[in-house]
Amino acid sequence: MIILNYMKLLVRHRTYLFILIGSLILLFTILLRYYSSGMLIGDVGYFHLRIAEKFANEGFFRLDELSYGGRLAFYGFGWSIILSFFSILIGFKNASFFVPFVFGILSIIFYYLILRKLNFKEETINLSLLILAISPTFLYLFGTSSSYLALILFSLIGFYLFLKNNKFSLIFFALLPFFSLFGSFLVIFLLAFYVFIFDKDKRNLFLYILILVIVINSLLWGVRLFTTSYLPNEILLNAKINLTMSFYDRFFSDLGGFGFGIFSAILFFVGMSLLWKRKYKYLSFYILFMGLILLSFISDWGIYFLNFFVCVIVTMGLMKLIKMKREIRLIRNLTIWILIIGLIFSGLSFINRMSTMDPNFEVFECMNFLREKSEPDSTVFSHFSRGNWITYMASRKNVMDSTFFYAPNLDRRFVDSGEMLYSNEDLELFKEYGVDYVYLDDKLKGDLFGNEEVGLLYSLSYSKNFKKVFSNGYCEVWKFGG
Repeated sequence: MIILNYMKLLVRHRTYLFILIGSLILLFTILLRYYSSGMLIGDVGYFHLRIAEKFANEGFFRLDELSYGGRLAFYGFGWSIILSFFSILIGFKNASFFVPFVFGILSIIFYYLILRKLNFKEETINLSLLILAISPTFLYLFGTSSSYLALILFSLIGFYLFLKNNKFSLIFFALLPFFSLFGSFLVIFLLAFYVFIFDKDKRNLFLYILILVIVINSLLWGVRLFTTSYLPNEILLNAKINLTMSFYDRFFSDLGGFGFGIFSAILFFVGMSLLWKRKYKYLSFYILFMGLILLSFISDWGIYFLNFFVCVIVTMGLMKLIKMKREIRLIRNLTIWILIIGLIFSGLSFINRMSTMDPNFEVFECMNFLREKSEPDSTVFSHFSRGNWITYMASRKNVMDSTFFYAPNLDRRFVDSGEMLYSNEDLELFKEYGVDYVYLDDKLKGDLFGNEEVGLLYSLSYSKNFKKVFSNGYCEVWKFGG
């Protein structure tokens, strides 16, 4: 009887139903990964997991002995502290899986509150929530463990309170620098854009927020802000890596990325046609949208923020088709159903793909071999996308990982790593970086070498300096003795 009453309540308040559906979709995505492999997706989650465990054991620390062979620990500790706090209740690994779920639900709720505060119609809000919940970008973001989650959620909460002219918004914007220097300034830029284009009455509150964020960033990152060129190097390297991907591979999940589905893109252009009828009225929105697209080539931040705008425009496109004239109802209905089924299929196929993303159990076997059989001070070389697996699962030093933030000799290590991967003649760099082992897996071989026996693969096969010491059919470990 109680359940029936709740169901009636949900029907009367459809928004709650859509929030519930979105939460269940996200929960299903996380549970599927949790029970299929039990491994976190990607490599960044393992960085935060390692730092969280180290923070719980040692408190704040200045030296990271494993990343880049040893570096100063100039990191944003915010997400690691959150994981450490929740690990007291559910353990580190479970916190890495389920804290993102909680942050995802809260993000859906505050996204709804923001749309309502901006006076969108209920039907637009409800469809936007559903489209957000099944969007590959949202599922990937909150299906992983990264500082992006906190930055997105606290930005949404801060913006909602800002719309209400509530000074408590200062607290949430003040938290952003603890998660990302670059991300905090991006949020402030977006907020400035909103204030000076749409809501000039809140300029004083914005000014307080701006000053507070600058002061906190200066206190946290001041030595890096004013004495080094690390930030341009990090931005340029991210841009260089992202630009090696095609536009379609990066922005469309159906083609291998984690961006938007093809059917979402179709509805997006339909929605944009509505805005285009009043070209100059929405000129500022076009500028913001193009800016986020350009930013997406530099950092994943751009795609994550862009997704919230895209979901509303996609909803507008779907609503336009639903309200087409009756005389073309058959074509309209057929088109709508094709697009709706396409949206659902895109989301479901991405959920399935997330359940099989690396790392898998075979990767864990290789890393466990390194942990048990290699010397504690060993250095393991691989592509930088595997660096955080090496430091967490194997507890060994890497040559390079994807944590570029204030990394030592970043540009040189990136170039040298490329030489070590693609050159089959000079092995001096392996000696220079003190490499003891090399890790490779099938996906790396396909992505980097096209499974052809070139570069490092050639050296592994024909050089006497390398000896295979472990293989399980998916990944392998070679010992370097040059």
